[in-house]
Amino acid sequence: MYFTQLGKDIYSGETINIDQLNNYDIDHILPQAFIKDDSLDNRVLTSRVLNNGKSDSVPVKQFGANMKSFWMRLQAHGLISKRKPNNLMTDPDSIGKYTMQGFVRRQLVETSQVIKLTANILGAIYGENTDIVEVPAKLTHQMREKFNLYKVREVNDYHHAFDAYLTTFVGNYLFKRYPKLRPYFVYGDFKMTDNALKGMRRFNFLHDLKDDEVLVDNETGEVLWEGQKSIEELKKIYGYKFMLTTHEAYINNGAMYDQTVYPAKSNKKLIPSKNNRPTNIYGGFSWNKDAYLAIVKILGKKGDTYKVVGVPRRFSDELLNAYNDDYSEYLNKLHDVLVTQFTKKQRNKKTGKIIKKIENFKIVVGKVNYRQRIIDRNQSFMLGSSTYKYNTKQLVLTESSMKILSNFKHASDDNLNLVYDEILEKVNESFELYDKNGFRKKLNNNIDKFRKLPCKSIFEKNKLISVGKCEILFQILNGLHANATMGDLKGIGFSTPFGFMQDASGIKLNKDSMLLYQSPTGLFERKVKLSDL
Repeated sequence: MYFTQLGKDIYSGETINIDQLNNYDIDHILPQAFIKDDSLDNRVLTSRVLNNGKSDSVPVKQFGANMKSFWMRLQAHGLISKRKPNNLMTDPDSIGKYTMQGFVRRQLVETSQVIKLTANILGAIYGENTDIVEVPAKLTHQMREKFNLYKVREVNDYHHAFDAYLTTFVGNYLFKRYPKLRPYFVYGDFKMTDNALKGMRRFNFLHDLKDDEVLVDNETGEVLWEGQKSIEELKKIYGYKFMLTTHEAYINNGAMYDQTVYPAKSNKKLIPSKNNRPTNIYGGFSWNKDAYLAIVKILGKKGDTYKVVGVPRRFSDELLNAYNDDYSEYLNKLHDVLVTQFTKKQRNKKTGKIIKKIENFKIVVGKVNYRQRIIDRNQSFMLGSSTYKYNTKQLVLTESSMKILSNFKHASDDNLNLVYDEILEKVNESFELYDKNGFRKKLNNNIDKFRKLPCKSIFEKNKLISVGKCEILFQILNGLHANATMGDLKGIGFSTPFGFMQDASGIKLNKDSMLLYQSPTGLFERKVKLSDL
């Protein structure tokens, strides 16, 4: 802003002392009570004295006579947009019809083509008797800012649900509070009246949502907002420690293997490129890709064990055809496919010959999709593959920690330490899955290393000298998130990516492990214990 204003105060034209920027404010040209607009087109750099004197007035009334030519000169030279001088010269008490329409459209009209398409589809499904309200994302963002409902995507997935709730709340509020403006935000409503904008002098449509305000629907008398009580309800929902979350379970219908053909002398485990081309002569493909998974019971002398195995993509088309036609036949074919995974080469102690030994196994669950949720004792995870587990437990932090993380660039050293302590407390309490690779133990043992780090990462000539606490915290959140993301914690002594849950020999389960089948909404679920199969 200093440079786009040519180093001048936008309201007085005086030179700004760049060495004393603490004496200056970034001011909203049009007050937020008039319109909620935080864009650069509605913000300027001015002295604190002038800003305080301006109060809720508008620049054109106090400074327009002397500064209009300067504002137009900035725009003529391309330093500011056309909208900025328009805002500077706008008087809310004397704006015209078309200017009003512009303000309303910027606040209420959704421009996203995805939302338009969705509204079109819903309109076709539900018909003319249904009102479909389109709520711009900036209105839900305004609600979060207004009531300190902090959003940190890295912590958990609950922000999706809460955004949906805010969208519903704002849509319902606008629909009932401003019936004359419905053509701006109700899909397919074109019944605009001539006096819809008559008398309007404020275009911040959520400004009246205050802790001491009670608002009702003028037509029905329904209470739309009850001041502090409504704020407490918002905070209550925001603070829910449990919400339904689901992940799509799917089958891989893509490539069968890595497309590189390796020579016969390669030390990789090769797959024939064709049935009549043995790998010891012609070489072959590597990196088998699985279509889906299965769970088998390995019958051993010392007891039975359950194991997750992959079903190769190159056999899946034939297998799935059998699965749809005759499940018994499918199991027989699947058994033949999986035999190679349970065949081991052993040397006969007497003869010295290499013989093949097949482990005795039984297919317990013949088809398990990727991202299938499993509950194994106190651990809850998804199957990322036959060897990878993904965490499904959602991390929930207090409002104070969310506030620190949402404004981490200005967080103090002590505050970042408090966030680490709270995360560690939650991990120790309920993230048993992170005993894998000693993750939980390392988080506890490396507290002192974390405390010695600077708040922000330090770079010297574009080279990282020391990782900062902020970066480490977000890497921890990545590793704890309920998905496949992992965190880089080398800065506090981790050699393995945080959240890397691999069992190279295959995921093993116990007889009391349960498969959790969920509907897409998560409202309906069914648990199946392996020992019951």
